[in-house]
Amino acid sequence: MATQTTHYNLVKPDITDKVDITQLNGNSDIIDQTLHDLEDNKQDNLNFDDEPKDGSQNPVTSDGLKKAFDKVQSSLKFDEQPTAGSDNPVKSKGIKSYVDKKVSEIDVSEQLATKQDKLSWDNSPKPDSQNPVTSNGIYNANQALSEGMSDLRQQFGSMAAGLIWQEAVANFAAISTTYDAPEKYWAVTVKDTGYTYVYDGSTWVLALINTVRFFNEAEAREILEG
Repeated sequence: MATQTTHYNLVKPDITDKVDITQLNGNSDIIDQTLHDLEDNKQDNLNFDDEPKDGSQNPVTSDGLKKAFDKVQSSLKFDEQPTAGSDNPVKSKGIKSYVDKKVSEIDVSEQLATKQDKLSWDNSPKPDSQNPVTSNGIYNANQALSEGMSDLRQQFGSMAAGLIWQEAVANFAAISTTYDAPEKYWAVTVKDTGYTYVYDGSTWVLALINTVRFFNEAEAREILEG
């Protein structure tokens, strides 16, 4: 039984098969077409230029490239230092010397001292001021804030003495749906804002905003009762 070759599927008759001219012709056609394709796609002999040439499509030899670059490099002229109107590159040493000279001509300490003298300091934080605040001013402002918070806790503590705490709810709208028959002085914390509301007998009144933020009854008690 005839088989076929691996790559081009040429027919290989078995030793016991009769000769089939069509198979031999088919093999010949495959070989002919394959060789023709190789002929069409083969690389023509390359011609190398000894140096870069305008309009040439040929590759340039490595030696030709080196000579061309060496020629360009040798034509470069370097200035010893930056020179007005010159198109030449400047030597690295020349650039360093020029920069060092310019830096040495700048009196940095004098300029910084001048800038420092122009600063104005606020003794306490002030609205819309662009001035920095002294350390003592920041300390005094922080102390005043702490004292104000202490007074606020005392005031809320007195108010909270008669409150009847209920479980916290998700948001303000949930207060009326969760507690549809509230009693006077019921207190509820709203989780999404941290606010506490107290029922005054007819409506829920905001009792504590999130100056100090809390999210449950225990934290609210601690803040309100001090």
